[in-house]
Amino acid sequence: MVLKMSFQEVLSTINSWPTTEQIRLFDVWRQALPPDALHEDLLAEIERRSDEYDQGKVTAIPWAEARMLARREAGLDE
Repeated sequence: MVLKMSFQEVLSTINSWPTTEQIRLFDVWRQALPPDALHEDLLAEIERRSDEYDQGKVTAIPWAEARMLARREAGLDE
């Protein structure tokens, strides 16, 4: 059986998952990308942050909260 979902449906489903599951999905997706798909500096930063998360040095926050904070910091929301 083939399940067809729109991008928004997939995104909505993923956003309903716990943060730890979202991170697992991202890690699998990132490893599946061709080596040259992401800039070397970006890959290094992703690895650094991933290591900090794995070591318990930082915790994740929900995307809605991260987006709100980033928009506020950029002066897009007051």
